[in-house]
Amino acid sequence: MHRLFRAQNYVQLSFALYFSVFKTDFNLGFGHPTTDICLTCIAYKAKIRSPDIDDEQKRQESAMFILHRQQARTFYTSLNSVSGGSVTVCLDIMEHLVLPKSPVGQSYYSRQLYLYVLGIVRYEGESSTKGKENVQLYV
Repeated sequence: MHRLFRAQNYVQLSFALYFSVFKTDFNLGFGHPTTDICLTCIAYKAKIRSPDIDDEQKRQESAMFILHRQQARTFYTSLNSVSGGSVTVCLDIMEHLVLPKSPVGQSYYSRQLYLYVLGIVRYEGESSTKGKENVQLYV
């Protein structure tokens, strides 16, 4: 895009300046989106960064945050270890789509049909195959 901008505007502009303006002035995010964020982690981070608490409270909140992260790590490690003969099944309503899709206000409020997509993943431990045969999608 930098080359296209220079070609169309006949302006000699460095890539660093172009990228800086593009990133800061257009409110676009670059990077991986964060999904499934732990609310407890967010609360601890906000408390630790808060200028209203003193150093002792910050140390205490930091210790509680570290303890929370260790407990979460232990929990997910235990979820990942499946004993012999058992199967873990994960159910996820991935998305519900409102039908028909229309920007007209009257039809938006009168529609009655929803399309639900349910995903089921069968997990038998770290050594199991993770192929298409272990995933089912239902509409």
